[in-house]
Amino acid sequence: MADKQFESTEELTQAPDAIFLDKSNFVVDPFQIILETSDRHKLTFNLIQWLAESPNRTIKSQRKQAIANTLGVSTRQVERLLKQYHDDKLSESAGVQRSDKGKHRVSEYWQEFIKTIYEDSIENKHPISAASIIREVKRHAIVDLKLKPGDYPHQATVYRILDPLIAQHKQKTKVRNPGSGSWMTVVTKDGQLLKADFSNQIIQCDHTKLDIRIVDSNGNLLSDRPWLTTVVDTFSSCVVGFHLWIKQPGSTEVALALRHAILPKNYPEDYQLNKVWEICGTPFQYFFTDGGKDLGSKHLKAIGKKLGFKCELRDRPPEGGIVERLFGTINTQVLKDLPGYTGAKCSGTPQKCRERSVFDNTRYRQDPS
Repeated sequence: MADKQFESTEELTQAPDAIFLDKSNFVVDPFQIILETSDRHKLTFNLIQWLAESPNRTIKSQRKQAIANTLGVSTRQVERLLKQYHDDKLSESAGVQRSDKGKHRVSEYWQEFIKTIYEDSIENKHPISAASIIREVKRHAIVDLKLKPGDYPHQATVYRILDPLIAQHKQKTKVRNPGSGSWMTVVTKDGQLLKADFSNQIIQCDHTKLDIRIVDSNGNLLSDRPWLTTVVDTFSSCVVGFHLWIKQPGSTEVALALRHAILPKNYPEDYQLNKVWEICGTPFQYFFTDGGKDLGSKHLKAIGKKLGFKCELRDRPPEGGIVERLFGTINTQVLKDLPGYTGAKCSGTPQKCRERSVFDNTRYRQDPS
């Protein structure tokens, strides 16, 4: 009995030695433990964001190797993560997002069939219920397509497709004039209702080709009219920034207009401003634009990630009424009496408009009064 007790005691004293003598216990650098206990997804996101902000190729290459060593992956994997970051597919909290996240897994045929039935009923001023659409889906599948149960969308799937459409329709009927009245609201492309409760919360941006012809420093008429990009605060309807350019603007010009909106405005006295232009600052939540490639570009999304706001696309043109109204005011009230104006003065053919613009500009150069 004493021998057995001695053997048992010996086993107990040897068992911890097997654990304590593991090579990891001789590591004195806590760096690895910090990596293992931190949020892996957030760490990966922050490192890849750090890589994306590299000022030059040399620094980028060095950072890429350092990230590979830190995460214990190859540099090729780091490059793939960088691509996912630029494609806006790298999440800060859940790793790489699924490519079909937020999408219905039912075929496009059935999605379009369900949407068409509902939208046609809205257009005909007789909205039908979700239950009626479910019955029509079942009838079409069994009678017209000869499908068996399980080969067409389940009623729960039909509800998931219809829910955002019904919600969007309710929002449109409730908010009849977005961006005005006691409610300052806009609707995004995916049907989300954004309400502005304070200044700089929702900033809108758009551009237009101005209704005026211009000349260069030598007095020669330019072939293109100037483009104006404006940045407007939804809550106050104040213009917070702009950019004037002679060519159709891209994401770079939009970024310059946003930069002008964010920075304080310090204009010299020879500008003869009636009031100091005090409004400035970054968008707190949303940068709201139309669906143009320049306004919905990855460049602007990257700026948004850096400055802490989200880029949203508007649902339809009336959602940008604040900006569009400003363009109308500039064209009809500011530019109307200037030489080279091509708006209401010029109602003829394009050739006659050009001739009139040349005449106005020639007269302006000869007699500035």
